[in-house]
Amino acid sequence: HTSVSVKKNNASSIFENALKISENNSDLANRLLQIFIRETPVGILNLRKAVEEKNLPSVKKLGHKYKSSYRLMGVNDAADDCFKLEKTPETESTDWQSITTILDRIEKRSQEIIEEIKSILWILGVCNLSYWKKLQFRWSGESKLILVLLRYALNHNTRSEEHTSELQ
Repeated sequence: HTSVSVKKNNASSIFENALKISENNSDLANRLLQIFIRETPVGILNLRKAVEEKNLPSVKKLGHKYKSSYRLMGVNDAADDCFKLEKTPETESTDWQSITTILDRIEKRSQEIIEEIKSILWILGVCNLSYWKKLQFRWSGESKLILVLLRYALNHNTRSEEHTSELQ
């Protein structure tokens, strides 16, 4: 018997957070998500560079900076890992392997959530936002299958006007 768990901090909850932050202004929520998608990889690169240079003050400073962004968007697992980086003790024997492991986990989680956000934004682009709100969509195991199917459709160029009108 194998149980499947769905991560609590998924793209749907991030979209809901963005709507809350923007006071239900869907255009602003969309822009916040776009900024998150654009800036998060840059933050990961900055952190990676600081780790490669063994620059602990920069790692701590960047951990603090990105912790806030992740927390604001509701990606609490990545925010918690950034907090760990921020609070890394400054000693002569800093555990750079542990820091690298934490950074790898943040990067992996960021890539997952960015892909989910991109899928949400694509859906929002195809469906009208008021329809999306009426659905009050919640992610579940079945909705992960929907994402897989949507990605398949995207990869096989089936986003025609005919298919788009069926989705509305």
